[in-house]
Amino acid sequence: DSWVTGYIGYYLTQIVNKFGLELDGVLSNACDWLLKNQRLELGWGYNNNCDVDCDSTSYVILFLNQAKRAPHIETYSKVFSFQSEDGGFSTYYNSKVYKKWGISHPDVTPVAIKSLLTRIDISDSRITNALQYIVNAQSKFGFWNSYWWSSNLYSTMVNLELLTENKISFEKQNCIKYLESLPVPNSPLDQSFLLRCFVSLDEKDRAGNLKIRLMNSQRSDGSWNSFPALRVTNNEIENPWESANPGTLHKDQNRLFTTVSVLYSLSLI
Repeated sequence: DSWVTGYIGYYLTQIVNKFGLELDGVLSNACDWLLKNQRLELGWGYNNNCDVDCDSTSYVILFLNQAKRAPHIETYSKVFSFQSEDGGFSTYYNSKVYKKWGISHPDVTPVAIKSLLTRIDISDSRITNALQYIVNAQSKFGFWNSYWWSSNLYSTMVNLELLTENKISFEKQNCIKYLESLPVPNSPLDQSFLLRCFVSLDEKDRAGNLKIRLMNSQRSDGSWNSFPALRVTNNEIENPWESANPGTLHKDQNRLFTTVSVLYSLSLI
């Protein structure tokens, strides 16, 4: 499916380039498949049963650029079409059908910005408005909430990476204090997200400890165990982190998403 292929391809390409691995044919085939399956609306959806969405389209843009297969310029217009008045990006269009899936999401906005920055200058007013949205979205405790994930680690990670890579000011000390207070997650996926947070914050010792833990938990087949983490949030709910029953959780059954996430995090230190 497009979202998973875009995500895995984006991070796997970076791993391959860093370590000189021979996976060019596999990655090229993935790019070909994505380009062949691009919708008439010049975007991509989570899968063939879903409409075009901002997150899937953004990850595919990132992958194609990383693989030097830049998408059509109109694809960037498609991403901008999901931008809300508050500067953030929604997953789907704001409509009666999608309800709260059509408002700005703190875990989608940074990925949209990152994809746009592959072609659009950071000084563009639409980008600066989006950056202000994510700065404002940081909680007083230092983390960012996740609309589509069971924990806030994914959202905190993607926001931290975008802000630190572009030297945008945010409440760094609150974030460090919060992350250091967390117990180590049971899930290798969340451990990889936390490791990346610590790398972004230059907390090398804590990142190193997580690296050792992850290396020791690798399965004999080379993968890592997956746990239910991705949430299909009830589209009536605006702030799922405040709800006792916000939606159903789903597991990475083939462990591909989890394994690439872990491998990429390990490649950073």
